[in-house]
Amino acid sequence: MTAWDPGPLPTGLALDAATAGATLRQHLPDLFADPVDARVVFDEEAGRFAADPARPGRGVDLAALEADLRDALTAGGALAAKPRPTEQAPAIATDAAEELAARLNEQAEEAGFHLDGAGSLPIDLATVASWIDIAPDPAAGGFTISADVPAIGEVVAGLPQKLNRAPADSLVVTDSAGRHLRAIQAGQDGYGLASTAGLAEKVAASVEKGDLTFELQGRAIPHGAQTLLRTIEVDKSAGRTHLYENGALVASYPVAIGTGGVRDGVQTETQTGRFTVTSQLAGQHMGSCDARGNHIPGGRFAYCQPNVPWVSYFNGDQGFHGTYWHGNFGAGARMSHGCVNMTVAAAEHVYRFAQIGTEVWVHE
Repeated sequence: MTAWDPGPLPTGLALDAATAGATLRQHLPDLFADPVDARVVFDEEAGRFAADPARPGRGVDLAALEADLRDALTAGGALAAKPRPTEQAPAIATDAAEELAARLNEQAEEAGFHLDGAGSLPIDLATVASWIDIAPDPAAGGFTISADVPAIGEVVAGLPQKLNRAPADSLVVTDSAGRHLRAIQAGQDGYGLASTAGLAEKVAASVEKGDLTFELQGRAIPHGAQTLLRTIEVDKSAGRTHLYENGALVASYPVAIGTGGVRDGVQTETQTGRFTVTSQLAGQHMGSCDARGNHIPGGRFAYCQPNVPWVSYFNGDQGFHGTYWHGNFGAGARMSHGCVNMTVAAAEHVYRFAQIGTEVWVHE
């Protein structure tokens, strides 16, 4: 063709980019270096997410090479061209990594589980980092976050114990017939998560969107009721009083009982039988006393015992009470006018343990 027409001939030339690039890499490897995409990593020492910067690569400008070869062919000279180096931009720029790292770090103070009206369980960023994998998304020029649902589930499983306000059962003292004598504690509903089913998956979906604050919805947790059957036993032979709750012994105290016979004009035997507590007084003067606790001569009783503490009557004028004027308690201790004498501390326990209607069994 050149012999027929030695002048320049307009012609077309196109490179196969893939083949050309592979051939050039094989024969001129020093002209090439792959670009490095930016990454988001977790800095353990700082406790924060950070951007690992992108680095541009280098290669050959195939468009320029194609144009140079086309010109050489058109000019009729040697089909030769010098490759021109060019910078290769990374698919994911540093700015994208810095933006995601900043968005995650900004949530450090609020990251965690928040239950309306019941408090929060903070989650540090190191824990969040252990839940997630941040992968490059070259097509979008950014990143995708995938969450480890089982790892999140381990934390979610402990949320009720950490966030729930437990209900408080009501406590009602009863007699053996089941009659309510007194409520000693009102019940209170709890509040918190009724169930954690599906919560780990919801948290994972939130994390994958880059949202580290998890608002939880709570509900009332109904309280229950407990009944307490309280009874008191006086074992005269052993000189002891036993307190029982639902059949279990909760306390046992040495006591002194009536002297028996007549003393100061009063029958002083502590009577046996089954009784109930009829009245309770935190303190009173016993015997023939005026308002100041002074003995009234010629009164019904030949004695006055002022300021007797923690009195619980169960059989007429016989009852439990604290005794500060002697310390003789236990088997064989017969010291009273028929009441069950106890230490002041023991009598206070009986006073607070018993209710009006609490059953008392007195036996030999």
